[in-house]
Amino acid sequence: MFIKISDLLDQSTKKAGVSDQVEAVDVINHFTDIITTQFTKTLKNRVKPLYLKNKTLTVSCESQVVASELKLHERKILQLLNKGQSEIPVRTIRFLL
Repeated sequence: MFIKISDLLDQSTKKAGVSDQVEAVDVINHFTDIITTQFTKTLKNRVKPLYLKNKTLTVSCESQVVASELKLHERKILQLLNKGQSEIPVRTIRFLL
């Protein structure tokens, strides 16, 4: 019988108690990819995902204009972040200046 490596990694991270941290890193990396591909390249340098806590992704924005632009697209960003996930990792995005 063969076991997938991804299943072993999932089991190992849960056993070690670091599955939440691994999920947070995945979400932060996915957010960066979304910003890079869906928005202008200059926006990538003005936004920095900080951390994921209680299904809220906290993002630092360079200015109120950048935060407002992202707020307008928040629903789309959330859909892309949660797409294909069995459990929703992000419910809201919090924008900090």
